[in-house]
Amino acid sequence: MAFFSTFDYLPQSSLLSPKVLALGNFDGIHLGHQNLLMRANAEAQKLGGISFVLSFFPHPLEVLRPPHEKVLSLEDQIQEIKNLGLGGIVHLNFTKDLSQLSPVDFLEKIIATHFSPEVIVVGFNFKFGFQRQGGLDLLKSWGQKKNIKIHIVDPIQLDGEPLSTSRIRSALDKGDMDFVNRGLNRIYSFESEVVEGAQRGRDLGFPTANFKWPGIKVPKDGVYATQAIIRNNGFPSVTHIGPKPSFNEADKIIETHIIGFNQNLYGKKIRILFYQKIRDPIKFNLIDDLKKQIAKDIETALYIRKI
Repeated sequence: MAFFSTFDYLPQSSLLSPKVLALGNFDGIHLGHQNLLMRANAEAQKLGGISFVLSFFPHPLEVLRPPHEKVLSLEDQIQEIKNLGLGGIVHLNFTKDLSQLSPVDFLEKIIATHFSPEVIVVGFNFKFGFQRQGGLDLLKSWGQKKNIKIHIVDPIQLDGEPLSTSRIRSALDKGDMDFVNRGLNRIYSFESEVVEGAQRGRDLGFPTANFKWPGIKVPKDGVYATQAIIRNNGFPSVTHIGPKPSFNEADKIIETHIIGFNQNLYGKKIRILFYQKIRDPIKFNLIDDLKKQIAKDIETALYIRKI
């Protein structure tokens, strides 16, 4: 049974028996995840070894309860883990077969057989094995038998409650970028390819870059103050997510007006950072009213970026 799908960001071509192993989905790499991963890295440094992250690809919910959109793309997850200084990340190929492994089999056939760490670091709500039947008590008991130390990291509190990926997802559903960005400890963003659109923005005097849907959880439909990163340069921008009611178009799109930039970007990958929601989608019956609103949105976005 092939358990491993990708060996991403490894210092060598083979597994290295890391001193410390951090276990979890780590979708979003929010403040709680960052705290856990930094703890794993610190433990590895104490032992004079390296730390690995063991995660899953695809996300278990994509297999068990589709459809499911992650908060963070695989590429961005790997980059964030690199940024935190971890020694490597390995993804298990999450399949129906893997989901059938009992908690003990998961520990023996995956953790013990392939890694044999001295320390395992997990979050306060870590579950594993068939139907998430394995919990912290079993993990600690198994670790004791194997002479593996188990570190359980407490949650990070945000606005009086434990921070979780579910709370980040809920905030994205509301367009609450303040909570999302505080929870991630960075500005929420995604990178996607510019594709050809209807070019209505150009006809209105406000050309836009239209994006291929990024395949992750995006903010609620609306207009946002954003920043476009083009060839490592940042440009203030306004991004619209959702249908275009003024043109009676129900299909959801993502398009960005990049302020002060008017070059051909078709086929290029651009990163968009989301700072704050400006407004919900509005249907305008008159094109002049739509133009006035877009101009106002640009003013608002520029003001938000200055404060």
